Amino acid sequence: MRTIHTHFIGPTNHRGARIVAQVGDWKRGEPGRVTINYDHGENHGERHDQAASALCDKLGWGVTSPSREFIRGGTDVGYVYVFACDDKVTL
Repeated sequence: MRTIHTHFIGPTNHRGARIVAQVGDWKRGEPGRVTINYDHGENHGERHDQAASALCDKLGWGVTSPSREFIRGGTDVGYVYVFACDDKVTL
């Protein structure tokens, strides 16, 4: 299963604050990364959700399907996302 990791990048002298979302095993040069501007008027967790959704849109993963939804968990630097699945899984 693929994961999405998000983290906050603070503002610099040249750029405002932003959120980066990337596929868990992302390597430089691959398309699995997106950066969005950070809107301080929104909930912090929701902004990370939006970054993860933007990455899914970019990769064509179709997260808006009723059978899929995100599960978000916190890490020491941001959040990690996995997909919930309606299918029964036999282990």
